[in-house]
Amino acid sequence: MFPTTKEHLRRSIVRIQGKSRGTGFWIKGKDGQVYVLTCAHVAGVTGSKPEVRFYKSGDQFCGTEEAVEARVKVHVAEDKGDIALLSLPADSIPLVILPLQLLDIQFSDLPPFAAYGFPAAVSDHGRFAEGRLGSVVSSNEARPLFQLMEAEEIRKGFSGGPVVHTSLGYVLGMISDQEQPDDTSKASISYALTARFIAQKLPGYFDIQTLHPYDAWLSSLYHEVVLNDDKGMRLSDVYVEPFYGIHESCVEKERKPYEGQQTKGGFYPVEKSVHEAINHKLARQFSILGEIEKNQLTLLLGYPGQGKTSFSKRVLHDHLMRKTGRPAYLVRLRYIADPRILRDNPFPFLENEIALQAQRSGIANVPMINFSNALLIRQPF
Repeated sequence: MFPTTKEHLRRSIVRIQGKSRGTGFWIKGKDGQVYVLTCAHVAGVTGSKPEVRFYKSGDQFCGTEEAVEARVKVHVAEDKGDIALLSLPADSIPLVILPLQLLDIQFSDLPPFAAYGFPAAVSDHGRFAEGRLGSVVSSNEARPLFQLMEAEEIRKGFSGGPVVHTSLGYVLGMISDQEQPDDTSKASISYALTARFIAQKLPGYFDIQTLHPYDAWLSSLYHEVVLNDDKGMRLSDVYVEPFYGIHESCVEKERKPYEGQQTKGGFYPVEKSVHEAINHKLARQFSILGEIEKNQLTLLLGYPGQGKTSFSKRVLHDHLMRKTGRPAYLVRLRYIADPRILRDNPFPFLENEIALQAQRSGIANVPMINFSNALLIRQPF
């Protein structure tokens, strides 16, 4: 979704005063509604009305904090899952929020995470925390929990807060439990319910993305912060879909769909979304583009700044979210010192280059590469 910073998390989290003090985070449901997800031991039982606080400006150091009475819509008891889903009046939800998404991800190395919470001992602005995700353990109630490593800043008041993958921006879990220091351990140990478990407990409300870390990284490029915006404005927030047409030379063998139409500058206008057309092409579904549909190579040309890279990121995101079964790969040509090798020995070189470029972005492992039925995007930058 987006690389995680303090500024991003401030726009994704809320402070909750219900059965106890804690944290929650904005999340969009299957029905398109925006909810707050938190722990049941923070919010209370179904029908309870905890107070939810957030900043409508998205900046917790500017503006006025808003307090809204929420309603516990779904309650999963503490011994069954410790999950609460809160609904708020639609007109009270600020436009600047960044709803988060659940992700079930495979990983071999311990991924870094970020979290935010509201311990009573610090100001109401809350506290940012970082750490690494450990192995999954089972609680006494048979709830699957991630152990949170290197996360000494997490304490009471973080309950209900999201555990967000630092580079991908997806929610891997929700902070729920903490063991206090004892004779065998000098530091407290924190735990988080896994995203998969949360989705299983709320099947009617949320889908969970199940992606390889490489695919999750490719998908997250569409949600990158643009123009170094200090408020966290993302590409997906400002993306404008291009209008397009099909040149008459591309439909010489299939003119029937265009009979009676007038070209403009040699192009037939197309009313359908260009991204819908690309998605159908990749999924090998019904023909929208006619003869051009059969081509295996699509060349995107344009001047600097006209949106080629943004367009490619959107294509990757849509393709991976549709889960067509076709793998996708990205190669940035700026990292290739001698492009002649692409002519002389392309496939072994591309396999190696895909892995190297993924490692530069913190992705240690790439799925087994298979070019026979893949979407390969090569970007100049």
